Amino acid sequence: MTLTSAVPVPELEDRARSCAERLRAAEEVLLVSHIDADGLTSAAIAARALERAEIPFETVFKKQLDADGIATLAETGYDTVLFTDFGSGQLDRIAEYEEAFTPVIADHHQPADANTDYHLNPLLEGIDGASELSGAGASYTLARALATGNTDNRDLAALASGERTDRPKDRGECCDDRADASRCRRARHRASVGSRSRSEARWRVAHVDRSVGRRTADRGERARRAGARPGGRSGFDRRSRGHDVRVGG
Repeated sequence: MTLTSAVPVPELEDRARSCAERLRAAEEVLLVSHIDADGLTSAAIAARALERAEIPFETVFKKQLDADGIATLAETGYDTVLFTDFGSGQLDRIAEYEEAFTPVIADHHQPADANTDYHLNPLLEGIDGASELSGAGASYTLARALATGNTDNRDLAALASGERTDRPKDRGECCDDRADASRCRRARHRASVGSRSRSEARWRVAHVDRSVGRRTADRGERARRAGARPGGRSGFDRRSRGHDVRVGG
């Protein structure tokens, strides 16, 4: 019997497990993340996973990770620093401080020309970090490796993908092998397009309702002035409005 990987990207399983083991061994972790949409999401995923694993941590955000910023991190006294959504590109600078702290990196950007023991990055395994896995995706992969007996952290995929996970097979969050990856992406795309279509349909319904209402009122006013029964053709308007409501429903 073939066992599936415990992480969503099997190629990254060894790296994810290694990073997770180092985090579990830490007395306390400093979580440092990029302050943009991907970085905030990455930090949210990592923070929830650390909390569930009962690993003490503190979180800080940085707009950029320059030499001065890394030096400041080295002065905090944390023995382990987890970088999410950046760190790979600054690895040559981070490596200079490995005597002060142990870096653990979950990133998707182009790595610098340096090595470290705990580095989770899709580019290191031939996976495109620009189109196939985001920083939040790398953080989610790490979160799955950090799973405890109480939860497998699959629910955190809602943060990584922006989709609900109450129907994982439809949302593509249950895929544990890359053979299903394209199918999952198509499912998420269809869900997104469907959501936009429903929103557009609701707008059309509201717009038609307002337009029909104005047309009915105008005809009623003209009929009243002409001495006829107002709203003589309102049945047509009701049918039109009913049809649009069904389309938008």
